[in-house]
Amino acid sequence: MNFIEWLKVILLGIVEGITEWLPISSTGHLILTDAIWPLQQSDAFKEMFNVVIQLGAILAVVVLYWSKLWPFHRKRIPQRSWFAQQSTNGFVGSLQRFGDRYCCMDKIVMWLKIAVSCLPAMLIGLPLNDWLDKHFYNPTVVALMLLLYGAGFLFVERYNRSRKPRVNSIAALRWSDALLIGVFQVLALIPGTSRSGATILGGILIGTSREVAAELGDLYVYYNDRICPLQTLAKDFTVKLCGKSRYRGLTPEQVLSGWLFYYDDWKAPARA
Repeated sequence: MNFIEWLKVILLGIVEGITEWLPISSTGHLILTDAIWPLQQSDAFKEMFNVVIQLGAILAVVVLYWSKLWPFHRKRIPQRSWFAQQSTNGFVGSLQRFGDRYCCMDKIVMWLKIAVSCLPAMLIGLPLNDWLDKHFYNPTVVALMLLLYGAGFLFVERYNRSRKPRVNSIAALRWSDALLIGVFQVLALIPGTSRSGATILGGILIGTSREVAAELGDLYVYYNDRICPLQTLAKDFTVKLCGKSRYRGLTPEQVLSGWLFYYDDWKAPARA
């Protein structure tokens, strides 16, 4: 790359670094920046670049929230079990004792709630991935979504002034609340919609405090700023492996799972 291309890369890095920590779409701003001052590289390079450039922000989230994310540690056996009732079944009882001694069960429950909130976007995003990319992955849609969510934040902030939050900690979040937040995160499948922004808007509207909603947005550790990490990971993996997003009629998810679980059967066709 020449000097001008390096300047564009630096600019994109600055845009990513600023927008990643705000409830606005970092991927959307990368798309708009590239539309204004295009990076003269192949589409495959740009797709890879937009994934790798977010690695620093992902690692920063892990470092900052490590104590809240990692649920395993060794501690003294507590006098009172986390479980309301000890099971008489030997295997289940041993799992409960393991949880009391080596796990922070509140963090594990938090991860399970996050997994529940990912289900709506997975169910919609996985089958519609190619269609969404074809119809919405363009600067016009990104610009419209940024305007729409800007207006949405103004409305929600005004609404938030006059209400008393029902949920003031992640531990108090109900399973139904997690699922409703997941419904709002479906909106983040559209480029220009911030994952954390959708989480904050949804969290406030269902009754969480702004602090809890913002923390939830940060805890959704992501891949390429999408809600379905498997979806994006599988697509990028298939493109790197086969040069295109599909292989002999198989979806990216099928290619990835086949490679992981049937490696010996896949390595010869992949080389061919």
